[in-house]
Amino acid sequence: MIKLVENMALPREGFFWIIDNKIIGYSIEVPQYNYEYQLEGKTHQNTWESIKPDGCDKPFDYYPRGRVMVDPTYDNDNKFDGYYIMIFADECIKTQQHKDMIIDYYNLDVSNIKFIKWMNNLKQRAGIEHYSCHGCRNK
Repeated sequence: MIKLVENMALPREGFFWIIDNKIIGYSIEVPQYNYEYQLEGKTHQNTWESIKPDGCDKPFDYYPRGRVMVDPTYDNDNKFDGYYIMIFADECIKTQQHKDMIIDYYNLDVSNIKFIKWMNNLKQRAGIEHYSCHGCRNK
């Protein structure tokens, strides 16, 4: 008898910057069960000094940035049935190339992701400029 084992890679969540067309960020795997948010207070602002490129003298909010949130979902019998993804990002992070980079970096192309929602216009929706780089602020 052959036993089939599903070897599914897990999606990741965290926060990121796009600098020189590369993702620089922090990410953690999101398991299917017993999930707890594990970024432990890490934010763009309080990690910038340890994660920024060598020689960079720009502040944490200079470059386009965003956050990926992954929520496991369960059916009526409390059985895992997939993930919902929300991506909050700077308004200028909207090209397909940028989206593909984020999807790849956070492993968001696993088969049981049910939904990815991109939130690039927080200023219009919520009146906040939380993800707003120097380029967007200077428009």
